[in-house]
Amino acid sequence: MYNNGTGLFTVYNLKRYRDSTYLPASTFKIINSLIGLQTGKISSDSMVIPWDGVTRNIPDWNKDLNMYEAFRVSSVPYYQEVARRIGRDTMQFWLDSLKYGAGKDKNSIKSPKLTVSGWTIQLE
Repeated sequence: MYNNGTGLFTVYNLKRYRDSTYLPASTFKIINSLIGLQTGKISSDSMVIPWDGVTRNIPDWNKDLNMYEAFRVSSVPYYQEVARRIGRDTMQFWLDSLKYGAGKDKNSIKSPKLTVSGWTIQLE
């Protein structure tokens, strides 16, 4: 874990840390949520993002959701929309600030998608 205030890392599982094949998956919701709140793209955990009308296999995703609900049901479409609202450059700025993911030196940006250690966020 990186402490942005002190610039220090704490590694809890060094073997796993060194194996870059692990995807952040749902843990990225935390970073995505915080960046959305920090940038004002999400005003609060009760701000609703309307459902896009696309029916998905997980019924809990097929409705308007606020951040609290989206986090609870791990709504990929909600968090993709949050990432789109944040934008590629702003997201990369904050990810770099947090030293999160592969970083620019490993081609983490692949327009129009943002790739974080192999996990892709659509930013169309």
